[in-house]
Amino acid sequence: MRYQGISGDLEYQLATLKERHRFVDKILDIVLRLNDFSSVTGVTVSPEEVLEETLRRLKGLFQCSSAGFFLIDSDASFNLSSHEGDPSILEKEKAILVGDGSFAWALHRNKPTLIRSSDGKNTVLLHSMTTSSRTMGMFLGIISSEKGTLLDSHLYFVTVVLNSAASVLQYLELFSMVKGLNDSLERKVDQLTKSERELTVYKDKLERLVDLRTAELGEANSRLSRSLLGVVDAMGKVVESRDPYTAGHQRRVASIASTIARRLGLSEDDIEGVRIAGLVHDIGKIAIPAEILTKPARLNKLEFRMVQTHPDAGYDMLQSIDFPWPVAEMVRQHHERMDGSGYPRGIKGDEILIGARCLAVADVVEAISSHRPYRPGLGLEEARLELETNRGTSYDPQVVDVCLSMMDEGDFMDIYLS
Repeated sequence: MRYQGISGDLEYQLATLKERHRFVDKILDIVLRLNDFSSVTGVTVSPEEVLEETLRRLKGLFQCSSAGFFLIDSDASFNLSSHEGDPSILEKEKAILVGDGSFAWALHRNKPTLIRSSDGKNTVLLHSMTTSSRTMGMFLGIISSEKGTLLDSHLYFVTVVLNSAASVLQYLELFSMVKGLNDSLERKVDQLTKSERELTVYKDKLERLVDLRTAELGEANSRLSRSLLGVVDAMGKVVESRDPYTAGHQRRVASIASTIARRLGLSEDDIEGVRIAGLVHDIGKIAIPAEILTKPARLNKLEFRMVQTHPDAGYDMLQSIDFPWPVAEMVRQHHERMDGSGYPRGIKGDEILIGARCLAVADVVEAISSHRPYRPGLGLEEARLELETNRGTSYDPQVVDVCLSMMDEGDFMDIYLS
């Protein structure tokens, strides 16, 4: 009977973590879709399509009965631009929230704000749409109280999605402005063809303007790329926020692994790939129940098998992101070992990416040296012993030699493990 109870609990936990995994996948899908918009702007995509796509997905994700975007007009008023559900309810709630100051407060916070609806039966979700330079508008959704309680981690991703959408809208606006300017300049150039001198002068001005606008478009694109990476980084922080003993673990592993990669002679581009992979190498632990991650005793076999799923879970979350490095594969391989004794696939030797071999050594050094729920940190000498004992069997010998030389420099703890 006791075994049946434990089995039931684990089935519930597995169902819960699958649901969390599905939610994160949906969030990534939304942000990736927004990122796709930037590659076709000015051709087939309009601001209305961006808003409708984002609204449709958010409404489904949070099961809003009604939802809409209020965009800022030229007179600084907020007007309903796109909506799903009953617009009169949205306008009514907005008017009440403007009147009592809640609308302005939520706009200033740039964070998810939950307020009881005017009829007291539902919850209003407010969140501004903001870029680094301006506020584009406000999202307002009506969430039925019957849908359950929203998790803080769910609400955090609302910020990522809406700020990404705001960046796309600003990008579209800038593209339209530049296109209009270029069209106008081309017409003027046609009018000046009779005067070679005037045409030459105007051409120089046009080239300078195009260079300026191209640089601005490049910066806008860079912001979108940073936003996409920010999603992954935010997911990693959600993992660490659920386990105080591993807070900072991914950052420290990224620092150690990227330094090893540099001393091995990898290119700066490959070093950056190792660093990014290190920052998210445990991202799959989002799918592991917090009570297992923080258990103050060694895990039993079933619990350990659940933990062993996190490299594959991380790979599944990251593989659809078009990184310029094999980040998803490095994340999947960071627990593989040179002799094939690792997991999840038991690959060995040169089948393991060099970046994953750097992560494996950095991960074990940080894990042994730092505190864990079931034991205090064992110190750097214990980590050294692990590397020396398993050099060439579990760990790449070249990677081990570089890491040991870093330890010999005397300030390893202060630089990499503080």
